[in-house]
Amino acid sequence: MTQHLLAMSLGPVQGFIAAARKGSDLWAGSQLLREVTSAAAIAALDAGAELVMPSGDKAALARSDHPVSNKVLAVVSGDPEALARAMEGAARDELGKRTEAALKAVPRDGVDLDLARAQVRELLEVSWAAVPLGPGDDAFRAAAAAVEHLLAATKTARAFAPAPDRPGRPKSSLDPALESVIKDDRRYARGRENRAAMYRRLKVRPGERLSGVDLVKRFWGSDDIARVPSTSHVASYSLRRAWLHGDGDMPALREAWDRFLATLRPFVGKMRPGPQYNDPVMRECDGHLLYPGRLVDLGLEGDPLRTCEEAQHRLLGDWKRILGDRFHPLSPYYALLMGDGDRIGAALAALGKTDRQRVSGYLTAFATRARKIVQERHGHCIYVGGDDVLAIVPAQQALAVAVALRDAFRQEVGDQAGRLPGVDPAPTFSAGICVAHHLDPIADALDAARAAESDAKQVMGRDALCITVRKRNGAPRSVGMKWAELGVLEELFELLDREGDDGLPRGLPYALREVAARVRPADPNAAGEAQRRLEHSLARGIARQKHIQGRGLQVLGLDTDAADPPADFSLLDLADRVEVARTLAALEGGRA
Repeated sequence: MTQHLLAMSLGPVQGFIAAARKGSDLWAGSQLLREVTSAAAIAALDAGAELVMPSGDKAALARSDHPVSNKVLAVVSGDPEALARAMEGAARDELGKRTEAALKAVPRDGVDLDLARAQVRELLEVSWAAVPLGPGDDAFRAAAAAVEHLLAATKTARAFAPAPDRPGRPKSSLDPALESVIKDDRRYARGRENRAAMYRRLKVRPGERLSGVDLVKRFWGSDDIARVPSTSHVASYSLRRAWLHGDGDMPALREAWDRFLATLRPFVGKMRPGPQYNDPVMRECDGHLLYPGRLVDLGLEGDPLRTCEEAQHRLLGDWKRILGDRFHPLSPYYALLMGDGDRIGAALAALGKTDRQRVSGYLTAFATRARKIVQERHGHCIYVGGDDVLAIVPAQQALAVAVALRDAFRQEVGDQAGRLPGVDPAPTFSAGICVAHHLDPIADALDAARAAESDAKQVMGRDALCITVRKRNGAPRSVGMKWAELGVLEELFELLDREGDDGLPRGLPYALREVAARVRPADPNAAGEAQRRLEHSLARGIARQKHIQGRGLQVLGLDTDAADPPADFSLLDLADRVEVARTLAALEGGRA
């Protein structure tokens, strides 16, 4: 019997996951795709197919923490079309089962459940292709290339049915392509009790409208999703790190926290379970309770809000007194990290079936380790599968997490795959980091992190890191570098923290940017060698005015003669590099 190589892709991916207001929305979207892909892979195993990817047996694939991407590649001995239909059926059945479980927790009144179910039914996009497979590694490589081309063509030619709708219904706040399934949210618009009821019952803010897909995300695995930390909780590591690293009088810290909760409970009732990483002081409560701007999300207003804000202020004062000089103020910033392997596709294309299965196992080992790395540094993995990682982490830990992920990828994938015949160069790892405000939509941070990762690959030439800082009081600033150059950024941290002649002045990036604006050509793309030398000479002049010398000049790249500046020198790039370093240094020192 002729064997076939079958490839199946399940989606949507980017747009679906990105339709999110908070971290738990992102997590639920990625988890949904993981579950339906696992169901398809298990169906393939049940039919006697041999999985090439994902790796793992049925028991492993059924575990919710087993890394799985949105693609299945399998060797089929029977009818590939029959198997593809069985796999798609299993994926849709899993989606239906999960949808009903989620919607069971949704209040019946005020929600159009029929429209919600119809929207979810139309969500899943399944594309597949199969080609005959002959014996030997050469035949496998040829079949793998052919099936990928066919799969891409199948996706392009796919016909999309119109989305279910209700004419005149408002659009979803998260995905404007879909209508809201909240029938009439006006009755929730007035009064503290109604707003609090809406937040508790539908997990929405007043005025927020959700589609059926959005509701499934909000109620997906309620016990699990309640343990996804908010962006505020991750940002609050800036304060909580004191006791997370063993400092402070724990009984006194807990006593102050319990007094605050005693004030809060009469107005908000039972607290929802918090992050899965139990805090020794706050236990299972989420850190959003520490921020004055987040108390309104609990439906508080008027006198109850003022009472709770006063209790919150007393709590922070008590903690400051207990911790002394180990107290760091709450920072409003967290980091969203997106990482991805470089040249994985090229490496896989060079391999036969057995070696490709090995690499699939290497990627699973990396993904498992990546989840642990993020958790150990007080972050949370939104998605990890194959060579992809998406995580929310404390801004103070973002660089350490990125470096640890790069090292883990090299050890688990790059070094191992690089020894296989035909893999040259070995796969590397690139990452993008966005430092964002905890109250800004997480979808904006996701776009910025994705753009940073793209710059690390396309602009920096892979095996690189790009960092974007999005502060509320200024334009986004970005800096990119190869991993080997990260030490220069860390030296900038140290110099920016120093006082006196050895340090760097706080106003340096503003001075650089002001001069750059005056000399920047009308068409930046037309800037040539003369412009580069001019900007380098002006930067050296600013350094002299600011009394920068010695190691400071070297770290800034201003220790060379103006006649021979670095090949990629730019005043604006230097200003961004210094400003990003200053922000990260301030976050580490508790000043931002």
